[in-house]
Amino acid sequence: MRFAVLISSLLLWTGLVAAARPAQAGRSQSLQHTASGSLEAKADAAYHEGRLEDARRLLEQAIQHDPRSARAHALLGLILARQKDPQGALRNLQDAHEIEPENPDYAYNYAVLLLEDGQFAAAIPILEGLHQKSPRVDDILVNLARAYAGAADFQKLSATVRHLSSSDYSNQPLLKTLATILAGAGQTSAVVELWQAAIRHGPNQPLPYAALAELWIGQGQSSQALALLDGAPAAARGPLFLYAYGDTQMALRNYQKAIPLFLELTRRLSDDEGPWQKLVRCNLLAGHLNEAEQAAQQAARQFPDAPEFQYQQAVANYMLGRSATAIKTLSPLIEKQRGNDPRPLLLMAVLKSQNGDYHEAAVYFERVEQMQPGCNALASYFYGATLLRMHQPLEAQAKLEAATRCHPRFALAEYRLGEALSQDGKLQQALTALEQATRDDPTLAEPYYALAQIRQRQGDQAGAREALARFTSLQKRVSVSDRNLLATGLQ
Repeated sequence: MRFAVLISSLLLWTGLVAAARPAQAGRSQSLQHTASGSLEAKADAAYHEGRLEDARRLLEQAIQHDPRSARAHALLGLILARQKDPQGALRNLQDAHEIEPENPDYAYNYAVLLLEDGQFAAAIPILEGLHQKSPRVDDILVNLARAYAGAADFQKLSATVRHLSSSDYSNQPLLKTLATILAGAGQTSAVVELWQAAIRHGPNQPLPYAALAELWIGQGQSSQALALLDGAPAAARGPLFLYAYGDTQMALRNYQKAIPLFLELTRRLSDDEGPWQKLVRCNLLAGHLNEAEQAAQQAARQFPDAPEFQYQQAVANYMLGRSATAIKTLSPLIEKQRGNDPRPLLLMAVLKSQNGDYHEAAVYFERVEQMQPGCNALASYFYGATLLRMHQPLEAQAKLEAATRCHPRFALAEYRLGEALSQDGKLQQALTALEQATRDDPTLAEPYYALAQIRQRQGDQAGAREALARFTSLQKRVSVSDRNLLATGLQ
């Protein structure tokens, strides 16, 4: 929600009351004796007692008595912001600023609301004026950077970020905020430069290493991230660094190296669920299914209110072929589930389908689609595979085509689509889908077996022998591929 950010950016109510500096000093001194001043004082008390509606009503009355009370407009604007009425808040803070344009508090709050409303060009001159009067106030410059980013003035954005960051590279929260602003403006190279400069000026700080590694992992440059982390000094290698190092090893599929890192973090950060989630996932990806199940079980005991670990237990048991245990773990989780996480329902649907309870599986698939309408490649894939087993090739085609639209180059879905088309007698279309599957994942065996069958039906004996030989050399099974897919998601 934008207003969650907005409230934290605005001046505190008490700070505004204490710092209010009306332009007419004589009027300010006599304000408490007026009806408006009395109402404002009552509103202030109501606000501090948590009675926002009472405070709002009192301030509205104060404005009726004195429409030129900048302080009443400003305080009402803050209340309306708290009550998630952005236009009302903006209107009142604009009034306060126009009545007392020299008051920096009113100007700052008004500019912040303009930013939240996307009026970047209108906010810039106000913030630039405030910066000229108070050049050392970082909050003004940070919001000015946001305004330049929103207005796509990247030259001024870059200059503002350099000015802010160079003053104190040890200010980690400020650096994170600046990196977020730059990234939101699409200035990835500037983000890299920011973190690299932070590393040069403070080589023992773990945050710049972790943030830069995360950025490079997201860009597919995991080897570059690993080289950066390998070169970090020992003083920088705290928990945040280890987290980034583990994530980098995971991205490189060095699961055996990542596992001890996350195991160490579970000891160092005993109150943090994150390392446990990574540890379970690493073990799943490495094929250490018993270890994954044991880690999830231990984490579920340590964090009884975290449903993620019950779900991961079920995943591990599913991959171990213990469908009854997986269903037993999932059932209470689904009964008390709150929120929009479709994974437990999807896993239950797959388990039911695996056990031959196709109609019950279809009910769970439908619940997944209701919970997450639109594009869900995994749900569409598994639903399509279930419909194939139910000998409903037309319905299966629709689901599998949806899966390939959601996730292009989804080789398993293309393979299953080929099977559905073949069942429906559409051999040429089936060949196209199967050949696409072999191009998208040459290591997947099953499309070659299906190709061999179709080519043999078409009288292409040489093509059938070639495809069958390829299938034999790969020696995989679809059930194993499906289990890995559900556990790891689409990479």
